[in-house]
Amino acid sequence: MEVLGGTRPDWADAEIVLIYHPPNRHHYDADNLLARSKSQIDGIADALGVDDNTFTFTFSVGEPVKGGLVKVTIKERK
Repeated sequence: MEVLGGTRPDWADAEIVLIYHPPNRHHYDADNLLARSKSQIDGIADALGVDDNTFTFTFSVGEPVKGGLVKVTIKERK
């Protein structure tokens, strides 16, 4: 099946790397940012055709970016 940007990988497990770039220098707890991302993570799992309980996560808070930004990298967990 084709997904945005290519074909669906045949991975059994995936590592999701999230870097949160807040819109300002206000303090944001990384664990709360991860919780706010639940619907996006569910969408990633749906697009990959896998259950999100197979994901592992790495997340951090980066430098502020005007308007805010979340950079997501999805790679095979080995």
